[in-house]
Amino acid sequence: MNPAQIFSADAKSSNFVIKGRMLPQTEALLLEDVLLDARDGLVRCKQQLWYHFQRFPWNLENPEENPKFGEHSRQVRLRISQGLPQDHGSNFLPGSYHLGISPHIDSYYHLITDLLPHLILGRPKPVLIPKWIPEAFKVFLQGCGFETKELGEDIFRVERLELPPMPNPDWNPVKFRLVQNFIQKLLEERRNRSSPPDSLEKVFLSRRHARRRHLVNEDELLPILKQHGFQVLIAEEHDVVEQIQIFSQVTHLIAPHGAGLVNGMFAKPGARILEIRPVISSGDYCFDDLFQCGKFHHEVLVPKKRGRFLLDPELLDDTLRRWEQTETSLRRFACV
Repeated sequence: MNPAQIFSADAKSSNFVIKGRMLPQTEALLLEDVLLDARDGLVRCKQQLWYHFQRFPWNLENPEENPKFGEHSRQVRLRISQGLPQDHGSNFLPGSYHLGISPHIDSYYHLITDLLPHLILGRPKPVLIPKWIPEAFKVFLQGCGFETKELGEDIFRVERLELPPMPNPDWNPVKFRLVQNFIQKLLEERRNRSSPPDSLEKVFLSRRHARRRHLVNEDELLPILKQHGFQVLIAEEHDVVEQIQIFSQVTHLIAPHGAGLVNGMFAKPGARILEIRPVISSGDYCFDDLFQCGKFHHEVLVPKKRGRFLLDPELLDDTLRRWEQTETSLRRFACV
């Protein structure tokens, strides 16, 4: 992907010109005098667009430079068909801000993966968030010490706006340690103010309340999970910091593929994590890189039949018995 550019605008002429050096997508992008659609975070800088933070840049003036096929092309072309932000009638926002609006910012995975690392590294300034962001996410950001500014579904002309980077892959060891160290300090502050939630070591993270990717036969799996010492956790029943506190004590985690699985990065070192995917390519393998950074024992189970998302109880039981046998062997070896 072509590197992004820093742009500025002449306030009198509204002509956008290239201001400075080229920046790779692994760095934050600082823009001046831009139009922002607060419904989904689309940013327009004259004839340049950015969508999903920096993931999908688009050149309106020289369309031949844009991707012709693939997700990048589909996402931006669809968004353009819905209309682009225009200066007429826009609301002016003076000052400098971080962009915290994207189509997927209501997903916990994208909050932790895309936005949080950028804010940790960035200079202190307000974070623009959409009014539709989950209240728990807003509370989390504010509890981390980040100032937030909530925007309604309107068009804004922003004096200075900083866009989070969107590296590929999502995770690398440096980014992993950055987030873990920040969260560790946050947990220490939380422990000084309140008692931690009950400690759980073996957790099955349920998605029974999720709109999609919930195991149809979850109730059928519960007796097997209980037999192997697992307790059911419903993430939505806890605020973000409480979730992280719980996962910081986890040694074994089982979960259907979904945003909440990102909490696995806060588990005990060497934790075993079993990800249940509807199909092998779910999420473009986003958790593979994450758990490799943390050196967790990450495995994937996929139902034998495609269609309804259900898991053969025998397949789950066989996997957990294998885990137990492996751990028993390791303990015996350690005693020799």
